[in-house]
Amino acid sequence: MRALSGISGYALSHNWLLMIEQISSKSPSRRIWHADEIDGMLVGAIAPVDFELAELGRPVVNFTAMRAGQLTTVCPDDQAVGRRAAEYLMALPLRHFAFLGQPDRHYSIDRQAGFTQALEQRGYRCICLVTWPANEIRTWLEQLPKPVGLLVANDFEAAGVLRLCNQLRIEKQIAVVGVDNDLRICENSHPPLSSVDLHIEAVGFEAARTLHAMLQGQSVARVRALPPGEVVERDSTRLAAMDPEVSRALTIIRQNHGQVGGVEGLLQHVPLTRRTLERRFRSTIGRTIQQEIERVRLDHARLLLRTTSLPIGEVAAICGYNSASWFSRAMRAESGLTPSHYRRRYRQAVADGVADAGASA
Repeated sequence: MRALSGISGYALSHNWLLMIEQISSKSPSRRIWHADEIDGMLVGAIAPVDFELAELGRPVVNFTAMRAGQLTTVCPDDQAVGRRAAEYLMALPLRHFAFLGQPDRHYSIDRQAGFTQALEQRGYRCICLVTWPANEIRTWLEQLPKPVGLLVANDFEAAGVLRLCNQLRIEKQIAVVGVDNDLRICENSHPPLSSVDLHIEAVGFEAARTLHAMLQGQSVARVRALPPGEVVERDSTRLAAMDPEVSRALTIIRQNHGQVGGVEGLLQHVPLTRRTLERRFRSTIGRTIQQEIERVRLDHARLLLRTTSLPIGEVAAICGYNSASWFSRAMRAESGLTPSHYRRRYRQAVADGVADAGASA
């Protein structure tokens, strides 16, 4: 389990003696819960054992995305996961979007909510199905308007969706995104699966740090939700069912993070007149060429602000802005936030574990 890497890292740095046990409500090993030498517990807890864990009289922290009753929990921000996937898919040349979720799974419900809300804010509608019988999913996939961007609640089920798409010969018409970025699944799917990285190692590390605070008698939030990472792009979101010249132009823009020498520079790589390419851009993705170039530049800038400590001026230069002030004006016009405000907001969100500044700005 990837969370254990984060937990182990924290434990080693604080000289903890870490005991790893796989136990269930019927396992004899659960007597260890009551052992005197156990100071605290980090658990992947699900009902019905969560109630008993909460009654042990010692600090217990749940580090799974499953709701765990009365237990203190550190987990991914699932609404932010949905928003992150929506932002990614809306950047593709798509007009239709869908979500496939699991019934009675709170993480699926929250991911659906974040996904649909982000789409609605941009004027898009989401077609949702919450079920897992394969025959229902098969029919639903066939009936979806295409090309379509599809978020599936987790990687395991997304891999199954890709198999169905291959059987139906529609894999090039549906851009599929999963959640977890589980390399065992994503890289062995056909085609390889794009997925939202949950930074599970960081969840494990923060869960251990939360337990440490509880052991020291500090008060902690009952639920701390950490913002996700980026969408790790693989072949499942590289569509063929679009205008080939627009697709070619979009690939060039994204590979160069928007730094293509403006519209004129882009035209050197596409055998179309400016007027024709502009018309095809508008009909395919609903944006002008320059709007797409600027959107990709700012997306890359926001990524650097979230994931590095580079000075604002250096981020501006990397992203092709002549000055930090020009970059600041462009970002404020697009999102209402200056680069420094955006970075502070995101870092505060990470510290608090209650928001996703990266997707909401």
